[in-house]
Amino acid sequence: RLTDNEKNELIRDSHRTVEQLYNLLDNLLVWSRLQRGLMEYAPQPLDLRPLFERNATLFAANAEQKQIAIRQTVTAPIFAFADSQMIDTVIRNLISNALKFTEARGAITLSARQNDQSVEMAVADTGIGMDAETVAKLFRLDVRYNQLGTAGEKGTGLGLNVCKEFAEKNGGSIAVESVVGAGTTFRVTLPTSSPNPLDAAE
Repeated sequence: RLTDNEKNELIRDSHRTVEQLYNLLDNLLVWSRLQRGLMEYAPQPLDLRPLFERNATLFAANAEQKQIAIRQTVTAPIFAFADSQMIDTVIRNLISNALKFTEARGAITLSARQNDQSVEMAVADTGIGMDAETVAKLFRLDVRYNQLGTAGEKGTGLGLNVCKEFAEKNGGSIAVESVVGAGTTFRVTLPTSSPNPLDAAE
């Protein structure tokens, strides 16, 4: 007969498995729609702060379960010119990825800063980090990425490819800095205005 602790652990394991499956299917669906040209693209002035706040709340329970602090540091409106759904997906994937590779009592920091003609948003963690060889494989579809998370979470790396596609679709880019044992930071740069004046006028 299972003890209460064993039951709770079984429930947590089941929850993690279901969540991993959901994230995988969601990314596969998004990727499929993107590749078939079925993804709606509607760029507009976009305040990043509500997206950070919503996603920090979304992952609060997962972070608490792994004893990880999520620090949302954007306290004032900061605008990019981008598609809301796509950038929301980027932030969600980057936080999910950071949670996967951060150990207990670690932290994830969400930040953004305004530059002359762009906004840089960042998701930084204090996790296990990656070596240069692993970093080089992150955005390659021809290389299978199999590193397990700190709680045994599985992943395909597809979420990061979705992030790259969405960043570039919005006229931006994504970069990563990582040190083994010292954490990883993903930086996404987005424009603050449309390269097409007609878009900004809509």
